[in-house]
Amino acid sequence: MADKASRTLENFITRLRSTHTPRTERFEVSIFAPKVFAGTLGPIDPAGRNLAKSAPALLTLNCEEAQLPGYSATNMPVKVGAWTEFRNQNLEFLAQDATFSFLVDQDWFGRSYIERWIEYSVSPTSKEIAYYEDTVGKIEVRSLDMQDNVIAQWSLHEAVPKLISLTPVSWNNVGLMRMSASFACKYWTHDF
Repeated sequence: MADKASRTLENFITRLRSTHTPRTERFEVSIFAPKVFAGTLGPIDPAGRNLAKSAPALLTLNCEEAQLPGYSATNMPVKVGAWTEFRNQNLEFLAQDATFSFLVDQDWFGRSYIERWIEYSVSPTSKEIAYYEDTVGKIEVRSLDMQDNVIAQWSLHEAVPKLISLTPVSWNNVGLMRMSASFACKYWTHDF
């Protein structure tokens, strides 16, 4: 006699109707640069607006796409006993880079903010580097329900911008300008 499936379509539908299933478009990102770096910015535009105060809020507002952090564990075969049987054993933990896409604002504040953070970390002209503690910040990625309640949060600790991707412009494409930036972090935590 054949066994029946333990999970049915009705089980799946009941589960979906009784719980909230997170939506990809319901998220929020907060980027916190190091306080030492934020204090070095000062006004940078002709209107005298302070980039240190306006850019983080603008980045949060204009973040169009975010990636939840991933895990990467390196491993290698380990011989077990005298036998020729090999098993994989995780040896170390690596945090993957996270990439964020932002809508570009009319003053390019978001891009300027990240550019200056990178330049603060390592000078593109003198090649001098800043102290590690003065260059790392924190990024929080929150999943939201339909009422804007936080249902899950990932915190990227000791984060630093690593790459601002090429920002293409073209006569052939009509639309909003976007930029993407990748951040590296030492580790991340999943906070519920």
